[in-house]
Amino acid sequence: MPTMVQLPSHTIHEPLVSLWSKTFGDPPEGVRIFYGHFLDHIELEGVADDGGRIVSAAHFLPVSYHFFRSDWKGGYLYAAMTDETHRGRGMMSAIMAEWCRRARERGDLFLCTLPAEDSLYDYYGRFGMAPIFKLHRATVDRSRLMAIKLTLPFESKASPTLPTPPPIKPAN
Repeated sequence: MPTMVQLPSHTIHEPLVSLWSKTFGDPPEGVRIFYGHFLDHIELEGVADDGGRIVSAAHFLPVSYHFFRSDWKGGYLYAAMTDETHRGRGMMSAIMAEWCRRARERGDLFLCTLPAEDSLYDYYGRFGMAPIFKLHRATVDRSRLMAIKLTLPFESKASPTLPTPPPIKPAN
């Protein structure tokens, strides 16, 4: 039976590097560089199979939103991944529910992410997330950038409050 695990930070977990590379196609060297920069700042949630192998994981970076005189603490969901042979068993739902439970306890107010593909909007919607703003990418050369004031809207998948995920179905 799969087991929830909170992965310790400060250590690059090679099985996690492998899962990331397999899921997203990024070279392991690039994944290790990411971990080298962010391990001290992220929370890693995962699910291990019966053999202790990490088969699903997500990264949560602490973020804050400043609006007028208020600061809201929250999290940014990054690189949520499940081994393709273990998908559809509720592992990511368990990860999201556990992170949100702990986030509420410490006073976090929101969770956001920026999906890499349009198809992921429906997926994140299952966790109570909804699109609330839009990102447009633009390429501007240096001289043009210096001549204009650049303001770009952007789109993100975010929840105004921590979502209450649907009930977790038992893993088989």
